[in-house]
Amino acid sequence: MPITTVLFDLDETICEHPRSGEDRLNAAFERADIEPFFDTADIRRWLPKINEDNDLEFRRALFRAIAREKQRDLHIASDLVDAYREPDPTRVQFLLEPSKCSKRSRQTTDSVW
Repeated sequence: MPITTVLFDLDETICEHPRSGEDRLNAAFERADIEPFFDTADIRRWLPKINEDNDLEFRRALFRAIAREKQRDLHIASDLVDAYREPDPTRVQFLLEPSKCSKRSRQTTDSVW
């Protein structure tokens, strides 16, 4: 069967990654051998202030901005960027069985119209 639809689950209502953003960040600190100096709340606060063209540059600017704010050496942010691993987009856990997702989607759509 050919693929006819691509779905982006931006708000994680259909599926989620097995490791949280906090877990991935902590793993990056550990891989880089850096004592954690910020968390995902800091990332969420800085997200709207960063504007870069690609993921790597975005993360570099984000981590450097937080390092600067926390009065940390900027090379630490670069080391952390190198240690951070993006989640595999194919490794997700579905929150509902596919048949229930379809029914839920129809109910949501019907209630809007």
